[in-house]
Amino acid sequence: MRVRASRLATTLRACVPVVLWCAILLFAISFVPSLRSRAIRNDFAIYYASALEFREGIDPYSTDFAPTARQAGLEIKDIRKCTEPPLFLALFAPLTRFAPLTAYSIWQAINFISLVSALLLMLKGQSEISGSFGWTLAALAFTYPPLLSHFWYGQSKLPILLMLAIVARLLARGFDAAAGLILAFAGLLRIYPFVLVGYLVLERRWRAFAYMALGAASLSYYLSVNQLITKSGDNAPLAFAVRLSHGIGPIRALILLIGEHGLLSAINLVLLSLTTQATLLRPPGDDHELRIFSLWVMTAIILPPVSWDYDMTLILIPFAGIAVAARGGRASYRAIGMAVASYLLIALWRFSGIGDTAKVSGIVANTVKESASLSLIAAYCATYWFVTDSAEESIPLWQVPSVAWSRIFQTGLQQGD
Repeated sequence: MRVRASRLATTLRACVPVVLWCAILLFAISFVPSLRSRAIRNDFAIYYASALEFREGIDPYSTDFAPTARQAGLEIKDIRKCTEPPLFLALFAPLTRFAPLTAYSIWQAINFISLVSALLLMLKGQSEISGSFGWTLAALAFTYPPLLSHFWYGQSKLPILLMLAIVARLLARGFDAAAGLILAFAGLLRIYPFVLVGYLVLERRWRAFAYMALGAASLSYYLSVNQLITKSGDNAPLAFAVRLSHGIGPIRALILLIGEHGLLSAINLVLLSLTTQATLLRPPGDDHELRIFSLWVMTAIILPPVSWDYDMTLILIPFAGIAVAARGGRASYRAIGMAVASYLLIALWRFSGIGDTAKVSGIVANTVKESASLSLIAAYCATYWFVTDSAEESIPLWQVPSVAWSRIFQTGLQQGD
């Protein structure tokens, strides 16, 4: 009987990835051809129009690129000026020498290669990842709903995912200089990876920090700060709080009192305090499983005032870490449970057909409506607990500034004093 149960379990472990990958292939047969119609639409169309003007010596930040887009046959809706950093435009500009459809095909190939390479870096070489389990994790990554949005809009986050996966691998092996330079490059492409400066400083990875600063200083970049946006599809905590305020009077009164900028500052202060607190629970350099690195990646995703579902592709980094640790029995149940909840919540949001602008009533309907924002918050909680539940000590939040100061400058105060 026991032998039969063992054989059944082995068969099921082998069948699960096969079923998942067959479903993925069947979906890809219809999904991939449909992407051709997206070659002239947002967001790829915005990249193309901006980079085309950039290549022709026109400033896309101060001029209306709508005429250029129309001439190229692109549909950019109400977007009129570029907000992408110049380094991104400089790297994208060679694609504008091709027709939009050809450039789009190359761009999506770059995204796909970046995704596969990042997954290989995150999963390959892990002793806990057996053949069937590894294929199952890869299938779950490919079916992660933010990835569908990423490819649908022709977004640009997957190369950043690959760069951060490379940085994680380099830091784990002690190649801090190379890690710092790549982190600088990623930051100049998308700005928010610079949040990981906090990780380098608190972990006292001064060589990586120095090379990151050197790499960033060697290139000029343009940071455009627009007004805060709380549009449909924005999953950031700020947008979630603003939408929540429409139904809860005291929260609305608070936002009116301190303003969106004040609320954003308060939210970010809490998140940075929690992330710093979790970082200080381990001695510097004691991040062999890159749990703390994953938390800082998660923090970089959740801090900006605007976060769309395709920005959540970077959550694959902490999810991979949690999955590997869970396989080896080194992740807490609540971290695993919250990661699963995050995955299911974003899937619910994507496939329910209820957007965050829908007018619905009832707790269940409103939960579905806000499930993307809840998914982002759940992912942060999962990653936070992934770090803190394996720590042996705790630090009160009010002691975080003094303990952080002590670690950075190596003064006498230690955690727990």
